[in-house]
Amino acid sequence: MTISNVGGTMQNQYADRSPYLLLFIAVVLTVFSLSILWEFWAEPFLFSTLGEESNDEKWRYVYTTSFFVVLSLILPTWLLWRKELPIIHKERLTEVNTTRMTILVACAR
Repeated sequence: MTISNVGGTMQNQYADRSPYLLLFIAVVLTVFSLSILWEFWAEPFLFSTLGEESNDEKWRYVYTTSFFVVLSLILPTWLLWRKELPIIHKERLTEVNTTRMTILVACAR
């Protein structure tokens, strides 16, 4: 008989990874926003003498930049998740063993 989740709630296995996912999303959204600001506000203001780009070209630049940021963040995010995987498993093992010992001591009384 296996007893799990006695005396508390077990976390989802991906819950510990959420800070990295939030950081990933924050970086992508920041680059996307800065690209839009650059293409539609700063570049025309600073370089108005060079000529006007079409909106299609501006959006293509924004999407391309954001796409390459996502590509460049995939490997570091994956490596961080892999690095923490043994730590997460060790913490869960310790929690399960503590719970089992508590149950054994309670049953022995």
